[in-house]
Amino acid sequence: MPAPPISPAEFYKYRDADGVLRFSDTPPEGHPGPVEVYPGSVAPPPTDPATPQSRKPAAAPAKKPAAGTVPRHIETPFTLQKNRILLPVEVVGTRGQAKVHLVMDTGAQQTFLWRSAVPAIGLRKIGRVRAAGIAGSKYASSVRAKAIIVGPYSLKNVQIALMSPGRYHRDYDGLLGMDFLMKVRYEIDYERRVIIWKGAH
Repeated sequence: MPAPPISPAEFYKYRDADGVLRFSDTPPEGHPGPVEVYPGSVAPPPTDPATPQSRKPAAAPAKKPAAGTVPRHIETPFTLQKNRILLPVEVVGTRGQAKVHLVMDTGAQQTFLWRSAVPAIGLRKIGRVRAAGIAGSKYASSVRAKAIIVGPYSLKNVQIALMSPGRYHRDYDGLLGMDFLMKVRYEIDYERRVIIWKGAH
């Protein structure tokens, strides 16, 4: 803020009946309280920060998006590896969570993970399943995760196939299948290497 102007007159400092600090170049008439006088060659001191005039209103807390809504054009960077899109994914179990990189695979009916990628995070075993995708077709353990989180989306209570990767598929942690991809809206920007997630209109 610019400094108050300097005037050859005297300045008077006092508090009014409401307790507000005032400065004036004329003495307050009928003021019962103390009045401080400053020479005109001295600029009056800055306004008392405790007065209502100078207090700034507190900033309102940031609003969180409503549950279940996704803002438009949220982006997630991906890695392109051997013409495969690898996305960062978070898998949540009953005893912890793991950050993995999964290949987007529209040919896989469900999501599956390599066993070594999610050790001891509490994925509940519920049986066996025959899983098919770019890693081939084989039997795998069927487990349930509390959630998988990709970009702004969280899919809860997810059934996942848990299997060994084989020697040709060790450079990623599993496949993100159509059980997730068919439930979300997205665009792939290969030039910028991002997935653009589409929220509700």
